[in-house]
Amino acid sequence: MIHSNRHRHRHRHRHRHRNSLLQANLSVNSLRHRRHYKFSKNKRNSAYRKMDLHPPSGENYAHPQICFFHVLFKGAALAFYILSALFVDSFVIIFVVTVLFAALDFWVVKNVSGRILVGLRWWNEINDNGESVWKFECLDQESMARMNKKDSWLFWWTLYLTAVAWIFFAIFSLIRFQADYLLVVGVCLTLSIANIIGFTRCRKDAKKQLQAFATQTIASRVSSTIHLGPVQAELMAYVARGGAGHDIIVRAALAEKAGEKVRQEDTA
Repeated sequence: MIHSNRHRHRHRHRHRHRNSLLQANLSVNSLRHRRHYKFSKNKRNSAYRKMDLHPPSGENYAHPQICFFHVLFKGAALAFYILSALFVDSFVIIFVVTVLFAALDFWVVKNVSGRILVGLRWWNEINDNGESVWKFECLDQESMARMNKKDSWLFWWTLYLTAVAWIFFAIFSLIRFQADYLLVVGVCLTLSIANIIGFTRCRKDAKKQLQAFATQTIASRVSSTIHLGPVQAELMAYVARGGAGHDIIVRAALAEKAGEKVRQEDTA
């Protein structure tokens, strides 16, 4: 009778342990599937964004006045530089007016249109050690998701096309050996590229924050579902961030947690 009870108790213990391991494997596989689906979806979306040469249809501009001023000073600087060769003889006037328009465009994009149209803002500071430090700001995730796609499309494409236009004029000035006009183009191109670099880095920083938020959300949901400890939850968060080759460690941690639960039940 005692031997039969021990055999039944041992069989029940093995059955519970096997079910716990199965639950752990299902949790890891589900997390891996979510990570793979998320990666594939982001890859497809990035490919679509690269091919998006036309503005989104069926949507109006949310901030038409800001879009107007975002384009105004770019067009004014380029138009005056092109037409000045026909109507203006003074190089000083050409330099001052063109650079003034470019500086106004730099300020509007950096402090107004970038913050309103795409929810991004950047600036550069000098710390106590004399080093240049980039600072980035972005809206919260919900506000970024509600940003108007047409506004964003106009912001980025005009930013890139303006730099391309100034590069073209720089090459043209080099071919004609016009050092004075090359100076004008160089100043305008520097201001344009500064905004491109700043907002590109700011967008990458915003994506990192979004990925960190998503990773933390997934890890918290998984840990609350299977009641993981802090070490196991950290391992799951590492896998959610894309840590390859650590599924065995996670399974071992989950199995250990499941074994502890079974031992506590047996003791009770």
